Amino acid sequence: SASGLINYLRFGSGIKLKVIEALGRGLPVVSTSVGADGFATGAANGVLVADQPGQFADALCELTDPGRNRAVSDGARGQFESAFAREAVFACYDQAFALG
Repeated sequence: SASGLINYLRFGSGIKLKVIEALGRGLPVVSTSVGADGFATGAANGVLVADQPGQFADALCELTDPGRNRAVSDGARGQFESAFAREAVFACYDQAFALG
């Protein structure tokens, strides 16, 4: 029932598991550029980047439109399936170890 995940990180490093979990559920993410580090960004990838409070508000309001939310949600699911789903991760291992 949520329109999106807010990931307002101002510092940090490493992969953000909450973002991966949101993408896997088809939940759009609105994040700072720090919080989006390591992810493909843009509506087509389900991760909108906003570094200023006004930008955050605009992005969150944008996601209240059902059609726009559906499109960004599809992007979130797509990014999860191509990069973080079990099959995608195993394919990366197979390629790294020349098994596939």
